[in-house]
Amino acid sequence: MALTIGYARMTMGSLFEKGLLFGLYLATFVHALRWLIFNDEGWKMRKLNPIMLIATFLVLASTLVSFVGDMVMTFLALHIADTRFSHTGVSLMFCVLGRGTIFIVIDAVLIYRCWVILFKKWYIICLPVALWITCLINCVIANYCYWRAVFLNIQKPFPKFCNQPAMALIFFSTNVAIGVYTTSAIIYQILVSTKYSKDKRRLYNICRILTESGILYTISGTIYLITVMKVANLRSVDTTLVAYSVAQSLTLPLVLYLPGIAFNLITIRTGQQRASSVDPWTPSLDTTSNTSELPNYSSPAVIHKEVYVEHARTDAEEILDIGKMDIDKTDSEKTDVGRTDSEKTDVGRTDSERTDVENRDPGEIDVEQQ
Repeated sequence: MALTIGYARMTMGSLFEKGLLFGLYLATFVHALRWLIFNDEGWKMRKLNPIMLIATFLVLASTLVSFVGDMVMTFLALHIADTRFSHTGVSLMFCVLGRGTIFIVIDAVLIYRCWVILFKKWYIICLPVALWITCLINCVIANYCYWRAVFLNIQKPFPKFCNQPAMALIFFSTNVAIGVYTTSAIIYQILVSTKYSKDKRRLYNICRILTESGILYTISGTIYLITVMKVANLRSVDTTLVAYSVAQSLTLPLVLYLPGIAFNLITIRTGQQRASSVDPWTPSLDTTSNTSELPNYSSPAVIHKEVYVEHARTDAEEILDIGKMDIDKTDSEKTDVGRTDSEKTDVGRTDSERTDVENRDPGEIDVEQQ
């Protein structure tokens, strides 16, 4: 009974914090939705990006499920004297499902952005994909453990893999690794591409936005990860469980809402920047713009390439696809290398035209070439 009241008071304090952060998240969600659905100026509908819309609404649904679950658990702890695990188990299970889904969805979007920006090369995202699968498996196992305890009414003995601190340690370790890897790769590619851009200031602003949002997203998992590591060092099992509950109440509000807020801020800030300035890479849609020739090679047989830096935005304008395409000259251009002006003029003539040219006087041919 005393443990129940203590848990209820502790949960009420964290619930107030969650309410404030949840309100902030809803504000950023509505604002981000405006940039996803409407054009930069006015309220005209734009072409929708289904991937970003689905991801945004999945994060919203998961946040709502987790928030409602927290309120239900608090209500049960306050109004039910003999609180058992089965009373709050369903709510707790949905909370765990919601929290895990938030990170799974946002990590998937980060990996997708990294894959798009880094030329859609699969080997680059092999590591984050493997980490993402680890997070997914960990989330499934955690929900199975709660489902086993609630619906099968089997509380003891728990399987060895149903170790809540250990599962949290694995989950948030892989989550932090995914965030650091993908954000660093995206920022590095944008910085490399600044030397091909005429408007370096805007690209630096994009890097700053991604860095700030990435730090905000990663710091939530890092705080919770450090807390779990400190609690896991306790030797007493009972003390570990109590300390883990206290740590959850203090850090879970940050873990739950900061990722969604950071996710929405990227859409909001890039949309605001796009609307407040002239779009510098609209001319880049032309195949002749934003080109720079590579340094000359010593060998005359090497065909010089032109590097085109294309700044192509996604439909949602939330990321930049900064690609670099090496375009070789056509076969006809390669064939022209080393030809004289008269030989180049002769290319494309029919046999009858060539015969007619051979019968002409040299003076007439020179006049025609001029």
